[in-house]
Amino acid sequence: MDGTAFTISPAFSGIAFWVIPGWRLRMNGVPSLLDDAYGARLRPIVYHQPKTLETGIDIGITSCDKAGLGGPRAGLMAGRPDLVTRVLARAAELGLEARPTLAVDVCHSLQNFDPRQLQQEVVLGQKIYHRLCRQYGAEAVRQTGLGATITEEDAWYLVRSLGMSQKPLPLVPAEVTAGIGMYWLLHHGMITVNALGQPGSRVSLRFKPKPQEVERFGGLSALVAAIDDGIHWVARHSASVADLRRLLFGTIG
Repeated sequence: MDGTAFTISPAFSGIAFWVIPGWRLRMNGVPSLLDDAYGARLRPIVYHQPKTLETGIDIGITSCDKAGLGGPRAGLMAGRPDLVTRVLARAAELGLEARPTLAVDVCHSLQNFDPRQLQQEVVLGQKIYHRLCRQYGAEAVRQTGLGATITEEDAWYLVRSLGMSQKPLPLVPAEVTAGIGMYWLLHHGMITVNALGQPGSRVSLRFKPKPQEVERFGGLSALVAAIDDGIHWVARHSASVADLRRLLFGTIG
């Protein structure tokens, strides 16, 4: 893969935008890699659109712990054998190759994949989206393939409006969503990237749990109530940097 390579990270709504470049890149001899996240399953099963390797790209990679697959957290790559072989060789040099136990787990995850489970996740995600829209307004909540998201900017405006404070909010959007995520973790046991994500992770509020997780949580209403509790707590304390600092770095009830 010497020289130029092209990486594509698509949005589901823009399939025509990136399928056409995939074929054009191949015609011009430019290797292309499609970062397909969970689209490798969501796109053909839910949206009835092309599979990863039907888009004209040379290599595709998908996540094994999203959208109907139960893990492990690993990437599954497929595509042109010559390019995949070179990628595997480079990964081995860097110590990033999949070890045998991990490869076996990925194999089991693929064997157990059931499209019906993915469709159940999509239906649940739609319910979460509509409940949050009723709670906060459609302008603050965006629908995703598996659920809903509130961007960090929208969360900042939402907290400011709920806080009813006339003073300027002394927090940036990432601090708002980090505080909400930490509150969810401490008071409701909710694991999110906002509280536990690695540097570089998205800081928006994203909601795409599995049906089994929601059932263990106590149902959809209990989940929405917990979401609302965290957002309102941060809204009530948003004027106090000290309160948010104690929440993020210490203990606060």
